[in-house]
Amino acid sequence: MESDSKLNSNLKISLKPIGKIIDAHGIKGEFKIKFLSSETDWIDSLNDLYINETQYEMLSLRPNKTFWILKLKDINDRNEAEKFKGQDLLAEQSLFQTKDDEDPYLSELMGFDIELDTIVKGQIVGFKETSAHFLLVLRTSDGCFEIPYVDQFIIEIFRPERKIRMNFPEDLLSSDYKVDDVF
Repeated sequence: MESDSKLNSNLKISLKPIGKIIDAHGIKGEFKIKFLSSETDWIDSLNDLYINETQYEMLSLRPNKTFWILKLKDINDRNEAEKFKGQDLLAEQSLFQTKDDEDPYLSELMGFDIELDTIVKGQIVGFKETSAHFLLVLRTSDGCFEIPYVDQFIIEIFRPERKIRMNFPEDLLSSDYKVDDVF
């Protein structure tokens, strides 16, 4: 889910939703936030965040129980912070682009074709997270199916061709495993 946003200098930046503001925290203008993914290795790269297409400098970010505490520049009290409750947090898409020799972020795989025995079975239309691993939501001509995104099923990822060659039990594409098309 990307959005092209026009910012102050008419510079177009591609933004990606990364989380949601749950509520204000404390009296100094901090936020309780929840990230959309439990994978947070990209957090150290964050400098700026966007809310409603407005850019904010991030001053601090720290984990706290089941959420994170965020402090942005120019948000200085609880009343100001409460105005942002329920808003999406966005970051520049470029933070989520890996090099060819690195494991890709899931968002980079959106729209990739899935091959099984060199036959294209469908296209990745989403992801789900379980306590054990991530699932690829694969749309085929027969509907949507959740395929575990685990090393033992992945043969090779072809980035330029936008496809993943996999080896998983074909019965994962049977009606017993069909899921609602929510995407």
